[in-house]
Amino acid sequence: MAFRGSVLALALAATAARDLPAPMSDFYLEGPLGHESNFSYMNTATLGPAPRAVVEALSAAAADNEKNPNVDVYEYFKIGAELVRHKAAKFLGCSDAEVLLTPSTTFGLNTVGDGLIASGFVGAGDRVLTTDQEHYGATNVWRTRANATGFSIDEVAVPLFNATAAGVLAAFEAKLNATTYKVVAVAHVLTTTGFKLPLSELADLVHARGGLLVVDGAQAPGGLDVDFSKTGADAYATSSHKWGLGPKGSGLLCVKESAQPKVQATYLAGGYGRDIGALPDAYGVKTSSSGTVPPAIIAGQGAAFDYLADFGMADVEQHNMGLRARAAAAFSAMGCAPLGALDPAADSAPILTIALPDSHDATWTYRKLWLEYGIFVKSTGAAPTSTGSSPPSRRFWATRPWP
Repeated sequence: MAFRGSVLALALAATAARDLPAPMSDFYLEGPLGHESNFSYMNTATLGPAPRAVVEALSAAAADNEKNPNVDVYEYFKIGAELVRHKAAKFLGCSDAEVLLTPSTTFGLNTVGDGLIASGFVGAGDRVLTTDQEHYGATNVWRTRANATGFSIDEVAVPLFNATAAGVLAAFEAKLNATTYKVVAVAHVLTTTGFKLPLSELADLVHARGGLLVVDGAQAPGGLDVDFSKTGADAYATSSHKWGLGPKGSGLLCVKESAQPKVQATYLAGGYGRDIGALPDAYGVKTSSSGTVPPAIIAGQGAAFDYLADFGMADVEQHNMGLRARAAAAFSAMGCAPLGALDPAADSAPILTIALPDSHDATWTYRKLWLEYGIFVKSTGAAPTSTGSSPPSRRFWATRPWP
């Protein structure tokens, strides 16, 4: 089995062994019309291609699992999955007892939200605070449960242009001073503009008032070097299949040990796996309440952690931000103003969102890019609304004109 023997290599690489950029040969890349030598795939913020090493680890594990599923999936899997969980903890800067392997960011956030409601931490008359630019997958758990449970949701407006950490913190502090909030649920990086929220300072404000900070980290780990222990978050969910370059349908959920008793979701009833020998049916990845989890996906996820570690996440972040800066300068020279942070070097992630000049229509630009230059821009959502980002439409957020 692919996991056998891997227990001897518990630690991730301590130092970077490879230089960036990664060679094209690390990936399986195919253009819209087939294999093309001049094709570049630039998207990792939604679903980018996984490296060959990840695909090969996933494929090998899937084949091995089918040779003797009862032995491989139920016995050797325990060792291999715990190894991946250990790598996940090192990747995110948390303890093994704080991290769970999940299918996605949304799954993790739903688990946390449902668990906080089930435990009674959030109930009738309570309030939840978020921003006006959250991804609907992150806020659905609050919006679908608010009426039935009896809590309410408020928002902090984050500027589309020239946002600053100090200004956003001041807006949150004003809300927190005026009303008691049990949960503040925000994105680490706004999927709309790439603005990076000052999590540790926000956590101090929230904790001083007895609340919990729940973070949508979908657009951060893998693009940025994230240390969960320094964010101040009580719960942090992310997707390995985005910037983390993992298999599709892989993610992580970190829940601070002090917050775990307040998150009583059914999925976690088997425990967080602090001691893998404590119960015969409860260990860190699969518990008595999780059901069967995908060992091949988890094997590929472990390979993705190894792949990024070979470059070193500090170097990956620096490289990504350098690419963002180059693109921002080029677009600015064409009259396309970048949205988001006033100081991108301090307050932005690698995501770049631009505003087209008033003379340009987004749909026309999209078509012209494809028909005349062979550049395909994916439709990825709509503008923020007063109740959060609306579901995907045929508008092109990254090229949508703004006044």
